[in-house]
Parts: sequence; C-alpha cells; structure tokens
Amino acid sequence: MMINSTSTEYSLRAPQLGEGLTTVKIVNLVKQAGEFVHKDEVLYTLETDKTTTDIESPYSGRLVAWSVAIGDIVEVGEPVALILTEDNDHEMPKESPPPTGDKTPPAHRSTETTDHLPHTTADGVFIPPRMRAYCREQGMAAAEIANLKMAGKPLTPATIDHYLHDRQAPASTQAPWEIRPLCSRQQWLNAQFSRSQAQVIPATMVSGFNRSSFKKANHWLLQSHAESSSLQSGYLSELQLLAYWVSRVLADFPLFRSVLDDNTRRREYRSVNLGVAVQTESGELVTAVVKQADTLDLPTFIDELKTGIGKALQGEDQITNAVPLILSCTGGRTVLYGTPLLVAPATATLFVSLPDGEKNPANGQVYLSLTFDHRLINGMEAATFLDAIADKITHAATPGDCLSTDADKPVEERSLTAATLEALLVEKTAELLSVPVAGLDRQQSLGLSGLDSIKSVALKNYLEQQLAITLPTTLLWHYPTIQGLLDYLLSLANIQTLPATPDNPSAITEEDEMEQLLKELEALPKTRRNQLLTNLENSQVEKTNHSTESEN
Repeated sequence: MMINSTSTEYSLRAPQLGEGLTTVKIVNLVKQAGEFVHKDEVLYTLETDKTTTDIESPYSGRLVAWSVAIGDIVEVGEPVALILTEDNDHEMPKESPPPTGDKTPPAHRSTETTDHLPHTTADGVFIPPRMRAYCREQGMAAAEIANLKMAGKPLTPATIDHYLHDRQAPASTQAPWEIRPLCSRQQWLNAQFSRSQAQVIPATMVSGFNRSSFKKANHWLLQSHAESSSLQSGYLSELQLLAYWVSRVLADFPLFRSVLDDNTRRREYRSVNLGVAVQTESGELVTAVVKQADTLDLPTFIDELKTGIGKALQGEDQITNAVPLILSCTGGRTVLYGTPLLVAPATATLFVSLPDGEKNPANGQVYLSLTFDHRLINGMEAATFLDAIADKITHAATPGDCLSTDADKPVEERSLTAATLEALLVEKTAELLSVPVAGLDRQQSLGLSGLDSIKSVALKNYLEQQLAITLPTTLLWHYPTIQGLLDYLLSLANIQTLPATPDNPSAITEEDEMEQLLKELEALPKTRRNQLLTNLENSQVEKTNHSTESEN
C-alpha cells in the first residue's frame, strides 16, 4: 500500500571514464525496462578505447526505459536510461542479496551509504558507486575523494592503491618508480590483444627443418636468379628468403589466405598478402606487407619486402584486414621457439627462429612456431602447412629437384610410362618416410612403415598433381602397399604404358623397356642424372655387401 508517495524520475547519462574520451560503446544491457533496480546494482556495460566497465545504478527504483541499444555508440553525457524512484514511506520490494559478481567477504563489505560521497574526481572522471564504497573502506574522506586527479586513467582499486601508497610516503622521500605512458602504438596493440582474446580460439604447434638444407635451397634459389643485379649486390637475409619460400607455399593453402567474416563465412583472397613484423628503433611493433606475394618473382618480391620494411622502420604500419598471415623473427639469437600471439582478423602468426651458430648448439635446425585460429584452421591443416614449407625447402636443397624436368611439364606434353610412374611413386614415398629407395618394402603396409595420415595426404596430393587426376581420400586405406598402389594407378585409363611390340601387343620386352629408360635418363638434367646414377650405384653396393655378409 502506497502512503504519501512521491516519485522522481532521473535520467542516467553516459559517464566520463577518462580524459579525452568523448564516446562510449554500449556492449550489454543487464536490466530490462520495468525491472526494479537496487542502488549499486549493475545496469549496463560500456566499452571505451581503454577498458570495458560495468556501470551501476546510483539509485534504487524502477527502470522505466532504455534510451540506447546494444552496439550503440553514444556521446559522453547523452541519456542512457530513465529510472523512477519513490522517496517517501511506501512499500518496497524486499532487499535482494548482493549481485553474485560481488565476491567481497561480508565482513569487509561496506554497509554505509555512499550517496554523500562525490560522483566525479577533480578532473571529471566518473566514480562508480562500487568505487566510492572502496574509497570509503580505505578511510578516504569525501573531500579527499573529490580532489583525486586521475590524469585520464579509469578509476580502479589498483589506481586507488597507488594513490594511497604515494600519499603515505614521506614528502622528502622520492618514490622508487616513475609512471611512464605507453606509446600510442602499444596502446593500440593492447586493445587489439584484448579484443582478440575474446574472439580467437588459438592453437600453436612447432616444426622445423635442417639448417643446412635451408642454406642449400637458398643457394640454388640465388643461382637460378644469377642475372638479377639487385639480388647480387643488395642486402639479403635468411628471413627475406624464408618469407619468399612461405609465400610459395601459401598459394596452395586457401585457408591460410582467408579471414573470418563471422562464424559462418570466410573471406578467401585470391592472392597472398604477406605480413612481416618489424620493430622500430623506438621499440614499437609495426607490420610491413608484401601485396600479392605469391605472384611475384624473387627479385620483385625482395624489392617489395625491402620497401615495406623501410616504411615500417619509419613508423608506417601497413597492416590491413586483408593480411591473413604475419611472419615474425627474432634474428640470430638463442631463442629456439615460442608461442606467437595472434591478433584478429589475422588467421595465423608464424614465428621463425634462426639460431646463431656461435651462440647456440641447436643451430642445425630452423624452427617454425605457428599460432593459428582454430575457428578456421584445424590441427591437420596447420601441420600439413608446416610440412609443406619444410618439403619445399628440402626439395630445393636436393640437386636437380627444382630444375626443369620432364615431370614439370603439363601431363598433355609428356608421356608418362609405367616405369616413370613407378619411379615417381617410389621416390616420393621414400622421401616422405626419410629412407633410401633401396630400403622400401613394396609389400609392407605403408602405415607400418611410418606413413601417417598427414604424409598419406601429401602423397595423394602429389600423385594428383603429377597425374592430373582426382584420387579418393581413402586411397591408402584401399591400397596400403607400394605394389598395390602402383597396380591401381596403372589400371587408370589415362596412364600410358610403353609401346607394345608388333609380335605381342600385350608384352613389353626387356630391351624395349631398357631403351625407353635410357631415353628418359638422357632427357634429365645432368645434375639429376648423376644423382640417380649415384643412388643406383650405392644401392648395388649395399646389395653386394649384404650378400657377402649372408655368405659369411
């Protein structure tokens, strides 16, 4: 029953939470219109460039209406809500327990009203009811609270604790620290880190490959562009060359060329925009970008990367939403690997470690640490991507593997015989298993030989590329041995075999096969031909030694 009731409407406005802040974003409305709200109970949550803050009601009363909606950007001082209070004797709802988010022990929770305490500091920073109560619990008088100067910082228990510590220090004693502002770039990064933490589901894995293979691959790469004066005379680093290798691999991984639009769609870019993290002399972290990196030849790629790094060193950040992957490196130090941070909307960050040979005994390896967004990329795809980088470099380090051979030609321009198909299959399998060709057992299950699911996918993709056909995902399940796989591939209609003899159309004589093999061998580049002959000679020596040991 209402007795002599009078009501007052109050318009609640967006508070000033820091110096220089003119707008806030409404990120959550905790209460609904019509609900009764207790004083100091959270009403809504807002976000600024610096922080996300719960805003409490300064009154007890009925929430009449909201003037804003979730997602709105409002000016400081604009109306947010309308609340109706009743000031005289009247029936009120029973006092509800404190909000569940208030974890202050009852013995320490202030029961005094804070209405008489100031609502803003001397420089205009809003003091939420919970912070007024905290100041009161610390023994601060109303005048002292009103004279606080926050210098643009939001009012938190930590800032009050700092203030009280400084206040208690003797006037003649200088504090043992200095408060220094973060640079604007770091403040921006911190805001991005906070947002990414709320959005991204990160996962990290580490891989590596032989350092000597990397050096050999780079030597071959530079030799194949010996005519480029800029490469021969300009500054080059291992990171620049590794960035080039990564750009070649990215062209084959559409998920690493994509960013999430939302949780249901991704935006796939046709070309690779590759980011490279750069630290300026002042310590700021910025990003250089090579646009359409996978379409550039080596000299152009290096020139574009140098230009981007030069701009970055001058403080120009080139990062955009169209850069899915960022490359980072600490240079020739003792760090082997780490957990790189991922800043949305980027899809992945690849940290490269090139240990200094004089400082680190592990200089025999190049380490890759990949952090990726699990909302878009799963672990198998990430592992395949890391393997592809290592494979690309390892292939280039093998004499002749990256030179133009008959296998590089389009299928319609080359005659794929049974012998060459067998050689392709055996050599690729041996490479994936890291064993010599002579050590392969053609009748043993490849799974028992060490061909896991990732390597099986790599073998299937390689065969599809070489044969220009589509193979089933379960290829290795149905044909688990080299011989079974070879028989299946030979049964396909578009696999050509050696010409049959006039006398026996279905037979191929040993002489015909030898003649064809010699022709194929002569067609190979000299370095590749010599390597194959050396492998064959070593294989024969191993067989002879094995036979001799058996006789003994």
